[in-house]
Amino acid sequence: MSPRPKPPAAPKPNPPGPKDMSKEQKFYYAMLPAAEKVAASLNVPVNAVLAQWALESGWGNSKLAKDANNYGGLKTGSSWKGQQVAMPTKEKDGTETITAAFRKYDSPEAYADDFIAFMGKPRYKGVKGAESAEDYAMRLGEAGYHQDTDGKYAKQVASIAKRLSGMAPAPAPMPGFIGTLAQTIQP
Repeated sequence: MSPRPKPPAAPKPNPPGPKDMSKEQKFYYAMLPAAEKVAASLNVPVNAVLAQWALESGWGNSKLAKDANNYGGLKTGSSWKGQQVAMPTKEKDGTETITAAFRKYDSPEAYADDFIAFMGKPRYKGVKGAESAEDYAMRLGEAGYHQDTDGKYAKQVASIAKRLSGMAPAPAPMPGFIGTLAQTIQP
């Protein structure tokens, strides 16, 4: 008697293909591994980190994000020894445009590692343990991370985090930004 053939495995749901993915989905799948690392380090919700980066970088489409893998507008400062790029930015409550030196990274993962180190400064101690995206953004503002020029920063981060909460979990990541995105589009 021959062994019974195994029944076919249930089909696995596939994430949307690249043509079907919104800018939010592309950002989510590409940045999730880096954001998970930061969220674990800061003990904050991962969607809070993703939402802040989405807001700061225009869903990864800002010139700073594209050219420098800098998703949070981190400037160089006097102690920065790494790569840098000069870009225009609004200062003084959004009324003045200046050219500033921003940190440049080789990958989103390198950005995440530096973001963790940056958040390790004593002034950001209160950011750790934020329980919601809005609380996280408010704590960042209180520590001086951003200029809330219109008083809506925390609400915007919370709104984006809520949109992100409906995204399906990403498949297991492959090393690197392109690998992570490529994995989301495989059949």
